[in-house]
Amino acid sequence: MSNSSSSAFSPAGDASSSASAESMLEHVLSQVRDGGLLCGKVDRRSKVIDFLHPAELEEAMGMGPTATIGASPATREELEELCGKTARYSMRTTHPNFYNQLYRGVDGFGLAAAWLTEALNTNSHAFEVSESRLLAYPAEVLSHVVFGPEVT
Repeated sequence: MSNSSSSAFSPAGDASSSASAESMLEHVLSQVRDGGLLCGKVDRRSKVIDFLHPAELEEAMGMGPTATIGASPATREELEELCGKTARYSMRTTHPNFYNQLYRGVDGFGLAAAWLTEALNTNSHAFEVSESRLLAYPAEVLSHVVFGPEVT
């Protein structure tokens, strides 16, 4: 990554880094929403994967032998570009022609829950940092055991 005129992305700290992080989140959300990354949003005529040979993929992602990753902090724009490339060259598991016994698209509610968990910067297995989620978990499990998976 090169150091351009934009300021480097900082994950925590002052108000400008907060605004930058918010802009990054908005960019990723638009990628997910508009890029066909949710089930039912993929054009059937599009490719399941935009395949490149590993050496070509390395170069396209800017990670080839001449890459300067870590030489200087990446700007927000560079991170957004990398997110776009990652989405472009990844398998589209939401595509109607993607068939796999282990994977099948993205559940929007599960994705929202995962994002919320990450935003809370915690985990779901320790009561002292996750009281509300730990209280909800046994009720969910019991519901599945008693009523079956289709009732929540």
